[in-house]
Amino acid sequence: MRRLTFLCLAALLLLSLSACGPAVPFGGDGSELSYADGAFSASVHGTVCRTSPDGYAGDPALVGEGRTGVPWELAALVSVTSPGGDGSRTITVTYTEPASLAGLVVTRSVTPAVDADAAPVVTDTLTLDGISVTDAAGLYEGLLLPALALLPDGDVTDVSRDADGRRVVTVTGAATTAYEYVYTFLRDTPLPVRVAVKEDGRTAEFTVSAR
Repeated sequence: MRRLTFLCLAALLLLSLSACGPAVPFGGDGSELSYADGAFSASVHGTVCRTSPDGYAGDPALVGEGRTGVPWELAALVSVTSPGGDGSRTITVTYTEPASLAGLVVTRSVTPAVDADAAPVVTDTLTLDGISVTDAAGLYEGLLLPALALLPDGDVTDVSRDADGRRVVTVTGAATTAYEYVYTFLRDTPLPVRVAVKEDGRTAEFTVSAR
């Protein structure tokens, strides 16, 4: 239980994503992102880096070494179900690295609200060693980053090719804060092989492979 409590606190270091709904509006020639309309599974490996201070101004001896500007390496297995006709969807992230997160399963369930005019109900659940913690306020949303980075919510603002001829699709948006996702595709690959995330206070870079 102490380890799960530690992981819940660690989630705060990741910061929450500004996009919390797995919706993909299409425009221009960003049709590569249509993979997000259905179910998919992926293996994700990369780094997350907090770029702004966490606001703590007390004795550094009480919290240890600061993590601002220091990349945090992680790896996870991602599973996303197809969205139901009522908007329901399940997103699961199973961490394999680092050792402090290995075995942690983070699940987001999106279900329709009882009131048809209300927003869908989002529930996040953390499970480790048979112990679960549930939150409906997005407190642990940062731990879903390996999956949410593959579910862009914004506008396709650029489609180009990099120096190696790979297709590059850029999605930008401005919900609570501005953000940018850059997806790199190989020819005939259903999922991007690389995702770069730039947000207010955080950056991330992931390599992705289908599984």
